[in-house]
Amino acid sequence: MDKMKEIVVYLQDISFFRSITCFTADANDIMLLSNSIRLQSDYLTSHRILQISMNIIQAIQSLHLNNIVHGSINTDAVILLISPKEPITALLGKFSNTTIFKNDLHEKYRNRYRQLIKTDISDFALLCNELSSYCQTQIDQINESQLQPDKVMQASEGIESWRSVNEK
Repeated sequence: MDKMKEIVVYLQDISFFRSITCFTADANDIMLLSNSIRLQSDYLTSHRILQISMNIIQAIQSLHLNNIVHGSINTDAVILLISPKEPITALLGKFSNTTIFKNDLHEKYRNRYRQLIKTDISDFALLCNELSSYCQTQIDQINESQLQPDKVMQASEGIESWRSVNEK
């Protein structure tokens, strides 16, 4: 019983200093972005990847405006909420490397703060690069499946007949 009182007091202390935000959603599927990429999910279209990127930008901006640095932005930190009725929603999670700075940041911590902000931005750039590579892989797979030998021959014959018509 004493342990429970300690936990309640601790939670009261936390809520006194900071508000805790929870998120609820009516999603049919919840998946890490890393798993979705690894499984080559058909759900990850270029349009949805753009939406994921926009959601993550909003999350990073919100954190930085509140002097919070995430510290580990990658595909394992992005949670996808997938619903057939709603657009995809990407949330930023995995806050184990997060640093919270006071509003009145002392001079000796400003360089560290700036460096961590740059790291978040760099991590986001790496995430975008990984998403871009995923899109390119998907495009390559589509191109390979569409470039069957008989279709290539038909296409080249069509080009030749088009040329002969235009040359006359």
